[in-house]
Amino acid sequence: MTRLQPQSRPWVVKDVGRASEVDATDWTAMSAGHSLYSSADWIRHADLMTDGRCGHLVLYENDRPLSALPTYAFERKRPFYYDLEAVLGLVGTAPAGATPCVAGTRLGYTSEFLTGRLTDPDRRAMAAHALLDAFRTRCRERGEAGAMLYVTDDSIDLVLAELDPEDRVVLLDGSVDLAVPVGGLDGYRAVVGKSRWKQFRREMRQFENEGCELRILPMGTHLEEMGALALQVSLRYGHDMTLQAEIDKLKDQSERLSDCIVMAAFRAGEMVGFTQFFLSGRTMFARGHGVAEEHGRAASIYFNLTYYAAIRWAAAHGYERIDLGPDSFDAKVIRGGRLHARWALVVAPRWSDDVVRSVHEKEWELLRHFRSVDERVVTSTVRAVAKREGWEALLDEAPPPAAKP
Repeated sequence: MTRLQPQSRPWVVKDVGRASEVDATDWTAMSAGHSLYSSADWIRHADLMTDGRCGHLVLYENDRPLSALPTYAFERKRPFYYDLEAVLGLVGTAPAGATPCVAGTRLGYTSEFLTGRLTDPDRRAMAAHALLDAFRTRCRERGEAGAMLYVTDDSIDLVLAELDPEDRVVLLDGSVDLAVPVGGLDGYRAVVGKSRWKQFRREMRQFENEGCELRILPMGTHLEEMGALALQVSLRYGHDMTLQAEIDKLKDQSERLSDCIVMAAFRAGEMVGFTQFFLSGRTMFARGHGVAEEHGRAASIYFNLTYYAAIRWAAAHGYERIDLGPDSFDAKVIRGGRLHARWALVVAPRWSDDVVRSVHEKEWELLRHFRSVDERVVTSTVRAVAKREGWEALLDEAPPPAAKP
């Protein structure tokens, strides 16, 4: 791939502030083919958060928005999952007084250079480099510590070959998606195999035997019941949430974000579980969920709503993929998902040798776990990053034992 020089085209990168400064139709064209978390509705929703200053970078060609990179600077308390030092356990390594600035999505876990208007690979790579260079320049001028978090393989591929030597690419997390089989559950049975299908069929029967009824709801109904169920999950995982905060979050999403459905379980007329799916392109994005503790395990509510009912509905309505997000990788891969790496692209962090060793230890441990879950996570991008960062030998190790059902 030949990298074209930016000055050979009438391109200019502007900081537009909020995404609402760009026509929604133009933003939709730039985010076409990308994640829900890059869409116009989602970015505008995230811009309403008050803990970060948005300054989205947009590349224009002859005054037409062509490509974009969302960014958020956190001048006060940083959300944990967007605090690179906290996620990597490197508290205190950022330059003194530097404001953290995160490029990519907000309230999501998939970051990309938005190049939906571009089909030529050279132009896509050139646009990504122009946006990254603009991000780097702005961070330097403002004294910000810049990083693009939760970056996909595809976006890393666009810039990896010509990153600055001081930049670091770090394995940060993962995400799982599931290809919707043709024929819904009948096709799914063939994909997962006889042994696992027996386990999954038992889980479906548990749902039925416990008297649970599946209902497909539009977003915006039963918000108080959903909030109470979501709170049980939040508290179980140690998150500091209140019932009103959960309800307000769901209410705000229902008012600002369209194309959302809820797979809900009812027992004796009472909601006992739900999984929320946002619909974007041909993909269903699993987002929030809640389960009544007293019924959840006995009825396998989570698995029935998030996988089996979703697969059936997706196949019937022409959806090709279910994005299951991060966490619980073993359970998701066992049920037919595929694990993909998510990266941190850190702009010239000037880490000491000790910090680099610490970062490597954490990402190597994560990679070993990922390979035990799904060896397919070792893509050509993983190999290219390993070569750049000097840990190719790690990929020659025998993969750890596969995860068990």
